[in-house]
Amino acid sequence: MLRVRYQRAIREIELTVRRLANAATVGRYRSAFKGRGMAFSEVRQYQHGDDIRDIDWKVMARTGQPHVRCYEEERELTVLLMVDVSASLSFGTGVWSKRELAALVTGLLALVAHRGRDRVGLLTFAGNVQRFVAPARGEAHALRLIEEVLAETPAASPGSSSDLALALAQAWRALTSTALVFLVSDFLATDYELGLSVAARRHEVVPIRISDPAERPAPTGELPIPAAGLLRLQDPESPGGTVILDSSNTAVRASLAAALHRHRAETERIMRRCNLNLLELSTAGDFEQDMVRFFRRRALTSLR
Repeated sequence: MLRVRYQRAIREIELTVRRLANAATVGRYRSAFKGRGMAFSEVRQYQHGDDIRDIDWKVMARTGQPHVRCYEEERELTVLLMVDVSASLSFGTGVWSKRELAALVTGLLALVAHRGRDRVGLLTFAGNVQRFVAPARGEAHALRLIEEVLAETPAASPGSSSDLALALAQAWRALTSTALVFLVSDFLATDYELGLSVAARRHEVVPIRISDPAERPAPTGELPIPAAGLLRLQDPESPGGTVILDSSNTAVRASLAAALHRHRAETERIMRRCNLNLLELSTAGDFEQDMVRFFRRRALTSLR
């Protein structure tokens, strides 16, 4: 049954990614993330409205006619998708689990980057780096990354939680030049601020938090699970880590909601200290519209 669901998820996610990676989304991506600079393209005869600062005086002296130098954007970027595949991403209460949403986001970014003429690679991590796929071009390569993310199923163990600091350190050793890095995780990790800060100074880093409504307290502070009496809960990253929770106990609910708030607030503080804008995508949300809005905001910011 797991294998059938795995294959079905790949097909569904691939179809969704192909539908979403339309011209408008590609255009938003290209506007949000520019190429490395401008490269000389050609010299052509001056036309009304051309910037006189682009006149090539040597060519004009030789031909007797004003000519201008034309440039085009060096579009190609190296894109690295760093994707958390730790056991906590197996959780989900919506149509998709967090891992499946991470695969959707990975596939969409990979396909959009491919259509933007960028090279794209993948690094998956949990307690250590699981897999590294070198940046390359091609639609088949981009769509293969979906399967790579879904194929990673770390077993529950003390070392299966996210070691984000280690993954960041290994990623920078693998990258030989400045890259655009999308960091996809639920950020259930610790001690990664220094590594993230160092990365953000060398690379363009876009942190994407994958969340589920059951992990996010309501604005009023309410715990996002019903008061249903005794519940048996298991930590997917700790074998045998099962607890009995009285979900109807007011004090217990308040304590858990406060813990969720603290973790979310700390993650957001780290991103602000690293001068990074955190994009949050929910398993119950309209993630594609959230991504398009993010691209739009980033493009507008780059014009200021």
